[in-house]
This record gives sequence, C-alpha cells and structure tokens, in this order.
Amino acid sequence: MTVRRLFDHRRSRLNLRTHMLVGLLLIPLSCFGSDFHVSPDGSDSGKGSSDQPWRTIACAAPKLSAGDTLWLHDGEYAGGVKLKKPGLIGSPITIRAVNPGKAIIRGDSATSGGDALIVFEVPYYLFDGLTVVEGQRAGLWIDKANHVTVRNC
Repeated sequence: MTVRRLFDHRRSRLNLRTHMLVGLLLIPLSCFGSDFHVSPDGSDSGKGSSDQPWRTIACAAPKLSAGDTLWLHDGEYAGGVKLKKPGLIGSPITIRAVNPGKAIIRGDSATSGGDALIVFEVPYYLFDGLTVVEGQRAGLWIDKANHVTVRNC
C-alpha cells in the first residue's frame, strides 16, 4: 500500500467518524419528550406540570410535541378534541392515564360529530389506559393516521 493510499484511507475513516458524531449531536432534544399533566382540578392557565396541571385535553393537545407524554389524572374530561400534531418514529405522542381506566373522556355531541378524540392524518400516537364513553360516532376516531397504538383502553 502506498503512503498516499494509506493516508486517504485514514482520512476517509476520520471523516466518517466526524459525520457520525455530528449526526448524533444534531438529534433534536424534542425526541426525548416532556411529561405534561391534565387534571379535572387543574387550570388551563397552569403550566401543565404535575403540581400545576391543565384542566382540559383541548388546552393540552396543541402544546404537545413528538416524544411528549400527557398524563390524565383520575376524572372526567370533555371530548371533541382533534389532535393535529404528529409524533415521530421512535418518539410518539403519548396520552396515558395515571391510573388505567380512571381517566374518562366523554364524546361531545356539540363538536366533532360526538367523537371523544380525533386522530386524522397525524402519525405516531400512543393511547394507554383511557376510558372513552358516549362517543356518538366513534369514541376514538383514527383515520389516515399510521402508527397509532391503542392499548389497555
């Protein structure tokens, strides 16, 4: 192997390592997500934290990003909420009951045809432990949305 060829080989390996390191550093922090909270005793002017939860899912939904988890505390919540932001592969938007089965979302006949939650053309959602009742058309309406997981509901 000539000296020039050996040098080019080492330099290409260094470039590959540099590109991989830069790529890892550019992974958005949002993919790690944040936890937010909703409680019937909360306030939509709160911060969405565990000690200052929001009151409604409608307030929380537009604030969620890929990788975030929305924790629903025990109680009843108004439905009719259209989820408009997508999750990402490996970083879905998660809506989860703190105590499975005790966070109840009611369909709202005044809006959205009575659906409790609407997932339309936004991928990567995970719903876990929710109870959905009184949906006029569908409790959880999922249409043209890939990679949506519903479990323990």
